[in-house]
Amino acid sequence: MIGFLLSLSMGCNPEKTVVCPTTVADAGNNTYDVVKIGAQCWMASNVRTAVYANGDTIPDTLTGTTWAQATTGGRDRYFEMGQPLNDTLFGLHYNWYAVDDQRGLCPTGWHVPTDEEWSRLDRELGGSPLSGPALKDSVGWFMGLKGLNSVGFAARPAGYRGLIQSFFNPNPFLDYGFTAAWWSSTTDPQSEAGADAWYRKLDVYRDGLVRLSPDKNLGLSVRCVKDNE
Repeated sequence: MIGFLLSLSMGCNPEKTVVCPTTVADAGNNTYDVVKIGAQCWMASNVRTAVYANGDTIPDTLTGTTWAQATTGGRDRYFEMGQPLNDTLFGLHYNWYAVDDQRGLCPTGWHVPTDEEWSRLDRELGGSPLSGPALKDSVGWFMGLKGLNSVGFAARPAGYRGLIQSFFNPNPFLDYGFTAAWWSSTTDPQSEAGADAWYRKLDVYRDGLVRLSPDKNLGLSVRCVKDNE
């Protein structure tokens, strides 16, 4: 009887039943390693696709005010000292409208995590300040609090794309080496006219996974999580 109950309880444990693939590929033929954290399957690197899941191109032509005022999806590549970051290591940056596009930014069977799914990941790792070191990669952070990468998430400080770009400020990119930031798919209902969406951030100044809701036109990194089956 005890053995039956133990078997039953193990069968009801979602962590025991979730099976993650080793890798997953997006519509642009980019391949990502996959890591299991609790009962979730996460990509182990940032999205770097130039196309939606249906093959349509995600525009990379938005600049200056067109980026800041866009209401459709856009992508950008971070430049530091005139050189682009390695896409495989750092991924691309997307505005939130690319995240929300019905054509899908993630591979089929995967999606951009909701605000609650990010919170679930944070809780799985013990919450702040324990989650930060577990998620941060052990290399790539310029100074301050680095990581252990103990769960294989390999968070690297890819920075983000800001809104301001002009003749006097041609480089809109910020915080490479200091900050990693990822969109959720969830709008902040308290923001004016739904202009903001929730995201998660790691930086060199603290060990927690910070929850904030910025303007949807910022360019942030994206991770995908596997759909529940």
